[in-house]
Amino acid sequence: MGIRLRSVPLCHLPSVAPLFVCAVAAVVSVAAVIAVFAAFAARTVVVRTAAVAVVVPAAAVAFAAFGAVAVVRIAVAGFVVVAVAGVAVFAGPEWGPVNRHDRHQKPASALEAAGQRFHVPGTRANTFNAVDFPEVWGLPRFKERPFLYSRAFIPSPDLVAAVQRLVPQEPAEARTFFQSAGNVAALETLVAGFSPDRLGTLESEAARRSRVHEELGACAETLRRELGHPVRSLCWPWGSGSEVAREEGRKAGFSVFFTTRMGANPPAAPEAVHRFKVRDAGWSWLRLRLEIYSRPWLARLYGACRI
Repeated sequence: MGIRLRSVPLCHLPSVAPLFVCAVAAVVSVAAVIAVFAAFAARTVVVRTAAVAVVVPAAAVAFAAFGAVAVVRIAVAGFVVVAVAGVAVFAGPEWGPVNRHDRHQKPASALEAAGQRFHVPGTRANTFNAVDFPEVWGLPRFKERPFLYSRAFIPSPDLVAAVQRLVPQEPAEARTFFQSAGNVAALETLVAGFSPDRLGTLESEAARRSRVHEELGACAETLRRELGHPVRSLCWPWGSGSEVAREEGRKAGFSVFFTTRMGANPPAAPEAVHRFKVRDAGWSWLRLRLEIYSRPWLARLYGACRI
């Protein structure tokens, strides 16, 4: 008759597994939990591979030393420790890499602070706020979008005239004006006196279509003249097009439209060509990615598990 052996966790056998083995297993188990967090947060192959290399042996050691129930408890405890540490590091009021970095940043000047709310000389935040008429210093910074994306907002003549009467329009004098907190407060009071319907209006759909038609028509003609042949592909500025822009683009001769979004590119989807990251890794690497990103389901699966 054979002898039946019963599996017993090592930590239940003090003579076989001393206490320091259990302690090591506990430390390794917590390290495994941290490694899992690192694997999800990291975007590099090295870190993710290292995380996997820690998790697998740590799980084996922990199960051998503690058994399933104890491993689950340790994992929960490790999760709590990592979560609390993460909150303390990234949300703590007085310490942590994010807040420590912010504390050493130079405070915004009066001009920069005013430039976040109004058009101030020398404080242009991006290229979205370029306008087709002379810029009026002191106008509020209304919501900004790329040229081809949506209908344009036209400030009311009454608002423009009122701002021009208060704010000097010569750039040097305007900058001096915005360095005074009292002047900025007076401008805020002036703007607040205009109800939303008196601030301005959106351009009509007809005016929008005419504007986009003229822009894309001039674009197609410039490319044809400079390159010597018609150009069929168009990359949306800032990746932001619209249905109206696509319609007018097709009228101008464009048939392939590139976006800035990542994703798959099925063969029959020329109106929204997505991007995927490439590197200098040779033709075989690029060919494989082209195969993957031409199949939506495979591209989504690859994007979810890519290391």
